[in-house]
Amino acid sequence: MKYQTQKLAYPYFIAALALFLVQVSAGVLAGTVYVFPNFLSEALPFSYYSNDSYKRAAGMVAVGLFWSQLLSAA
Repeated sequence: MKYQTQKLAYPYFIAALALFLVQVSAGVLAGTVYVFPNFLSEALPFSYYSNDSYKRAAGMVAVGLFWSQLLSAA
């Protein structure tokens, strides 16, 4: 790499990319289950997940804040 800061930022970039891909995959799965209600209905009961979406959103914010603090301290 050309600059030392690029080498330092590389693990953070990879982690952010991985988390982004997980979010996109979860969104595609949720959208597919919404459009085709019987898709994975036994393995992934969508009604269970959609009822507590606000709790999941709060949990995601909490986890994001936790990791941001943890990574900034390193």
